[in-house]
Amino acid sequence: MLGSFGAFVVLGALFAWRELTAANPMLPLDFFRKPSFSVGSVGIGLVFAMMGASFAMTQYLQFAHGMDALESGAAMLPMALGVAMGAGGSATLAAKLGTPRVVSTGLTLVAAVLLSCVLWTPGTAVWIVGVAVFALSWAMGLVMAPSTESVMNSVPEAKAGVGSAMNDVVRELGGTLGVAVLGSILTSGYGSAIDDDVTSLPASAATTATDSVGAAHELAAQLGGPVGQRLLEASNAAFVDSMATTATLAAAAAVVGAVIALVLLPARSKTERSPSGIEAAEPAAA
Repeated sequence: MLGSFGAFVVLGALFAWRELTAANPMLPLDFFRKPSFSVGSVGIGLVFAMMGASFAMTQYLQFAHGMDALESGAAMLPMALGVAMGAGGSATLAAKLGTPRVVSTGLTLVAAVLLSCVLWTPGTAVWIVGVAVFALSWAMGLVMAPSTESVMNSVPEAKAGVGSAMNDVVRELGGTLGVAVLGSILTSGYGSAIDDDVTSLPASAATTATDSVGAAHELAAQLGGPVGQRLLEASNAAFVDSMATTATLAAAAAVVGAVIALVLLPARSKTERSPSGIEAAEPAAA
C-alpha cells in the first residue's frame, strides 16, 4: 500500500512537471490559483470521500443486523433519493445565499450526520440508519452541484472540457481514497477493539477473528454454542466502536472542508472567455 502511495506521489510530480513545461498543457495548472476552481474541486473530492462512510454503513447492516447483500442494498436506497433532492434544491439556495454558504452548510451537515453514528449500537433500529443515510446523502447533494458549478464557471468555454474532466477526476479520486483510507481505519480499529476478546481462542482462530468482522462471523458460526455467540457479540461491538471512530475522523475532515469553503470559495466567478483559456477568474465578494 505504501508503495502504491509512493508511486502516486512520483507520477503526480511528473505529471505536474510535464504540464508546467508543455506549450499546450492538457490541464493548465494556473487554474488552481483560482479559489473557485481549487476549492470547488476540494469540495467535490471531500463529499465523494464520504462514500467510505456508506461502505461502513453497509457492513453494519450486514453484520450487526444480519442482513444479506440484497437487504442491505435496499436499506441504502434512501441515499439515491437524498442526493437527488439535495442537488436539486442546491442551485436555488446557492443563488439566494451564495455558493460558499451552501457548500459549507452541506459539509457541516455531513459532519453532523457522521457524528450521530457515535451513538449507534449493534441493536440500533434499521429505520434510524435509513434516516441517517438519507440525511447524509441530502447534505452531500447540497455540496455536489454548487461545487461542480463553481469549477465549471471558473474555466473559459475553450477549456470547458478541462473543467468537466477535473470534476470527474476528483470524484473518482475522492471516492477511491475515501473507501481506501476510511476502510483502512475501520479495519485497523476493529482489530484493536476485538483483540482483548479473542485471547482465549487458539492463536490461528484469534488471528482470523481480528482480520475482519466478516471473518469473525464465519468463525463464530463454525464454533457454535456459547463461545461462538460471545465471539459474534464481541465482533459486532468492536465493529460499531471502530465505525464510530472512523465516522468521527471523517466528520473532522468535513468540518475542515466546510471552513475552507466558507472562507475561500468565491460567491460568484467571472471568467474571460478567451481562446487561450488561461485567464484567472475574478472572484466576487461573498
